[in-house]
Amino acid sequence: MPSLTQGAIRFEKKQDRILLSALRLHVAQMDFLINHISDRKDLRNIIKKILKAGGDIESHISDKLSDEEREKVKDILHQLMPLDTMVTDMWDWDIRFEDITFEDCFFDVALASEDVAMEQAEYLKNDIIEWINEFNMDYAQNQYDGNEFEKYILDQCKTFIIKWRNNIKEGLR
Repeated sequence: MPSLTQGAIRFEKKQDRILLSALRLHVAQMDFLINHISDRKDLRNIIKKILKAGGDIESHISDKLSDEEREKVKDILHQLMPLDTMVTDMWDWDIRFEDITFEDCFFDVALASEDVAMEQAEYLKNDIIEWINEFNMDYAQNQYDGNEFEKYILDQCKTFIIKWRNNIKEGLR
């Protein structure tokens, strides 16, 4: 039968292993954060260069960035989308509007002129209305007269895009 001292030593060794595992996890998380922060700084510079270049943002990104850089920029821009909006409510329904409506214009909506971005609000409105009908979502649409609900959705889409673009500007500072 093991002695109390042997049991205490085993317990201490187990605690040491747990602490060592926690320390390794912490170091891995810190490494990730450091790399992510430096990636963000690099990507901020890339985005700033793209904005300075002007012109067709989508083709500039396709021509100048590797697929990996493109995905990193897209990921950062995606993280800057405002939450708690009617538009991002679509995620609750597993609708990835940014991959559907903005499939060919994601970077334009985020980075091109405001006129270009606002053009996409109309397409987003149409898609959201279609999803609301398809999935029987309840946004109290029966309480609106005529085209008032469509106007409300369009306003929500424009507000989402404006907030997103403002978040991007703030994130680039």
